[in-house]
Amino acid sequence: MLFRELLTLRKSINDYRQNMYEITEKKGFSDPEVVKVSQLLDEKIAMLMRLTFNQEKSHLNKCQT
Repeated sequence: MLFRELLTLRKSINDYRQNMYEITEKKGFSDPEVVKVSQLLDEKIAMLMRLTFNQEKSHLNKCQT
């Protein structure tokens, strides 16, 4: 389950990056739409980092017992 969630999240991050790049090419960096997509991308990246950190932490705890 976690593996599928991580893959889905990674795909979502890549999609947001591509979308942000395309909008930036058309409208520039300071356009409100670019800022909004950037904020959503930040949230997705933070989720990925939390999931990865929690998974690593869980794995380390199991190895220490």
